[in-house]
Amino acid sequence: MSTKVTLLLRGLLVLDARENAEEGRVGILQTRPRNHDLIIQVTRKPPSGPPRPDRPIERGQIKDSLLLDIVEPDNRKIRIRNNRRVNRKDRSSNPDSFYWFVDLERADEMYADPVGTFEDQLRPLLTFNSGELYTAQISDNFLNVFDPPFPLPREFGHVAVTLGIDFVSKSAVFKNGNHTVIDSEAEPGFTYTIELTHDAKDHPSIVTDANFYHTALGSNIPLFERKLFLSVSALRVLEEKLEQADKGDEELVDQLRSLIELLRRRKPAAGPEAACFSAFLSKTSIP
Repeated sequence: MSTKVTLLLRGLLVLDARENAEEGRVGILQTRPRNHDLIIQVTRKPPSGPPRPDRPIERGQIKDSLLLDIVEPDNRKIRIRNNRRVNRKDRSSNPDSFYWFVDLERADEMYADPVGTFEDQLRPLLTFNSGELYTAQISDNFLNVFDPPFPLPREFGHVAVTLGIDFVSKSAVFKNGNHTVIDSEAEPGFTYTIELTHDAKDHPSIVTDANFYHTALGSNIPLFERKLFLSVSALRVLEEKLEQADKGDEELVDQLRSLIELLRRRKPAAGPEAACFSAFLSKTSIP
């Protein structure tokens, strides 16, 4: 019986996983914006019955070394599920495409050369083997990129805000330091979801969190050539306008409330923010 594991990555972290490589890594930013929580949520699905979420593993419990050991995978090499190009201004097609990822080293979108890393700034570090990469969630809003010398930002468009990696194998072991969190051989027939999130519970109307990537990445990029990132949440802007609105202007208040309710009911729900994307490296290796 095969073991199936899904790894979901959200927030300020860096994925180093090249197609046809056998091993990949996920590095978490040591330096982070205020209120960003690091949480690992493991959910176990038995052969029958509902999923069973474990107690979340929080930042203070997470060791610097994490390991997802996929034993005898169906395919030893890292693969990409959907390699079709996308239109970043229209997220209606190919929602699982790899091209929603923000590859900081994709020459036609970001940097042409390897960006490099700063030593020990990506910790904790998760190592895994094999797996199929795909986009699990696309941002509701656009990422904006400021290219030096920063006249005006360009609309980069929608981006992947949850990266997915699926694994199928004989068995799987997930370790937090020396502690074994998952040993599938002890739970025959179970499937697992591991969610690694490094994000804030709430964001302001204007988000610039991705600029913290410069604390861990960019050792090869001169300071004056570094790009900056920003996104704007329409929902937060409307909520702020409602707070500031004259409550005597009933027509304006009703319009704002209607728009806010419409955005809250949209599927998929708004967020996470485009400028809190998880970064991908296609050339630089995480040490």
